[in-house]
Amino acid sequence: MGQPQTLARGARVLGSVICGLLALLSLGWIVRDLFEAAWPGQVWWMWAGTPSGYSGNGIWVTSLTDPVLLVICATAALRVPRSASAASALFAAGTAALVLRMPSVWMLNQDWIRLWGEGELRTEAQISAVTTVVLGAALLATAAIGRRPTGDPAPEHGAGTLPADGVRVPGRPRNVAAFCAALLLAVTAGILAAREVYDARDYGWTAYRNILLGSRNTTLSLLNTPHGWWMAALVLLALVAAGAALARATFSRALGLVTAGMVAAWGVLELSVAIKFHQFDAAVDAGLRYRLTLASTVYYLLAGVTVLVLLAPQRPGHGRDPADSWGTPSYGVPPTPS
Repeated sequence: MGQPQTLARGARVLGSVICGLLALLSLGWIVRDLFEAAWPGQVWWMWAGTPSGYSGNGIWVTSLTDPVLLVICATAALRVPRSASAASALFAAGTAALVLRMPSVWMLNQDWIRLWGEGELRTEAQISAVTTVVLGAALLATAAIGRRPTGDPAPEHGAGTLPADGVRVPGRPRNVAAFCAALLLAVTAGILAAREVYDARDYGWTAYRNILLGSRNTTLSLLNTPHGWWMAALVLLALVAAGAALARATFSRALGLVTAGMVAAWGVLELSVAIKFHQFDAAVDAGLRYRLTLASTVYYLLAGVTVLVLLAPQRPGHGRDPADSWGTPSYGVPPTPS
């Protein structure tokens, strides 16, 4: 087995700065839309695709992608400088930025979106989308090439020394937490995939292609991430995160937290729509598909929050977990050898 590695001090600083820039990009567009809205809640309902969010003083820019990226990147920017899993956090944040913003790069070049007018705003959104994708790729590169063996002598103090306080070696999830998180993520992926397959068969491929890649009839904002693309990304991320959790990989915590956060965000959004339009009141007399859709909405929220709790940071560990049959550290960092 190779020597354990950690992220070098310079890579931590660079990654934290990039994450901060990504968070500021999303925050800036959210603030812009809030100022354009007739009332703040209108932005939320626009993200949800409800009639309450259609009208406004101008063209909308943001989508659910923006608050999600804001939370992910802001959290990573704060945690990376001293986190034991800095490389994993940068990888997860970079993957989220790439996956969620990439559709905007090609959508903003389509002829139909030019009919919306306000070419200057569209150009600014396009620059923002390309910048986010580039910065996301930079995070992946930083996580890949910025690592160094933990056993290497630390640089002199003042030249990037990491405190010798146990932040060097990332831990692994405890068996029970890893298994439960993997199970919830795998079930989530199965539910999401089943819904999308059903929709594709129900609508036909031509119509579903517009849901997957975006079109004039399915896009509400300039930086909108198509619904089908969101769901496909969540399916893939949930499967990978579930596999990583079962394997108790060191990157499973960061990827699992990011994926669970996305799932929980979708659960909150869909649940708010269901409550606003009293959909649960009609569930008793509705068909099976209707009830399953409502049930899945509640499940997304509960599963996402549960995985967040299971994989949330824990206090530094003290030695090995007695319940760990593999004998490797659980989440938390073992004390630095004297």
